[in-house]
Amino acid sequence: MSSLSHLDEHGKARMVDVGDKPVTRREAVSRGRVFMRKETLDLILSGGMPKGDVFAAARIAGIMAAKKTHELIPLCHPIPISHCSVDFKVYRPDAAEGDTGDVPKSREKCGGLECEAAKTVELGAVEHSAVQSNASDATTEDAVIEIEARVRTVGQTGAEMEAMTAVAVAGLTIYDMVKAVDRGVRVSDIRLVEKSGGKSGHYIAPEPEPDAQLPSYGKQQEKSGCYMAWESPPSEEKAAVGSSGDFGLAKPLSGLRVGIVTASDKGSRGEREDKSGPEIAGMMHEYGASVISSVIVPDEKDQLVRALVSLSDEWGCDLIFTTGGTGLGPRDVTPEATLEVIDRSVPGIAERMRFESWRKTPHGVLSRAVAGVRKKSIIINLPGSPRAVRECLESIIDALPHAVEVVRGAAVECAHLRTANVDD
Repeated sequence: MSSLSHLDEHGKARMVDVGDKPVTRREAVSRGRVFMRKETLDLILSGGMPKGDVFAAARIAGIMAAKKTHELIPLCHPIPISHCSVDFKVYRPDAAEGDTGDVPKSREKCGGLECEAAKTVELGAVEHSAVQSNASDATTEDAVIEIEARVRTVGQTGAEMEAMTAVAVAGLTIYDMVKAVDRGVRVSDIRLVEKSGGKSGHYIAPEPEPDAQLPSYGKQQEKSGCYMAWESPPSEEKAAVGSSGDFGLAKPLSGLRVGIVTASDKGSRGEREDKSGPEIAGMMHEYGASVISSVIVPDEKDQLVRALVSLSDEWGCDLIFTTGGTGLGPRDVTPEATLEVIDRSVPGIAERMRFESWRKTPHGVLSRAVAGVRKKSIIINLPGSPRAVRECLESIIDALPHAVEVVRGAAVECAHLRTANVDD
């Protein structure tokens, strides 16, 4: 287990320096539950609370809290939030199939079947009705409102704390709105359920234990046919991304075959220890890939060409990384060797790495690294120092799984990976 990053060598609290981290797209999703009497929930849904619209107040409070997280949590960094949403779903343990509630005013498609509700409330951009459930599944008299917060940012640190703070404050706001009629309301189970972006990869929390008070996420009610998931049943494709390691970390390069070529005259003669090649291998292990070959060759173009062709054509590597030989020196010929063997260039990869290097040092613009595709292999030139290798790899790692799928011919169109929101 790694040490706590918020403590220095003397055990004192500190704010972590994220200045050297790459700027990446990051997203965090958090959920929590608010338990109350079913009569209280009925009053919320009927609009009868003295303080007004409970869901509207809780949503705005959650969004505002996400933007203020760094002022509430001492060691959090302020981040540029690009998107924040707070949504709700409700569960009434006494609502059986055909139970229309006290004031049946609307009908709405829910999970493919028509369901009646006592009151339709606007949850996010979509109107959701109070969800029916099978009364025999409930073991307590509690009604439940579940809160979901989703926060996105483009930056150097994640948005987990912002998402959880949004849920916490939205839950407390619900309590404040209803405490006049129900002092027994409790906020519970605030947790991170998913995060993406950054070097730790894609995290998906383990599925919670079945709870008699709440239907399982994404499962269909046997009788009413109502989906209880946030938007839609979870797709098998999303659940299969990467392979889950400890604590649910999904490894983005799981199953990929990787080859490494170190270009170094002294290294090939045994006069210098190769540190950048093992650094790449270690990172590939972290991301779930298998390194099937790692070689050291002198800074000779013909030998570099032979190594790259062999890893692509004979070994069938999905990703081939070179390290070293990308500078302005007379023996730096790795880009020339790479250009000779690739079928198509991928300039965006090298441009992203150059930008990341430039952020650390003005000499970063002197890199001549290139990237491209040979048959079914993606070849990428990395710098020669271990630290620069890590910085550059972290800056492009999020794009590599999709790039490999596209080269294999197994990916959907890039546009399908983006979710448009007219309110963003």
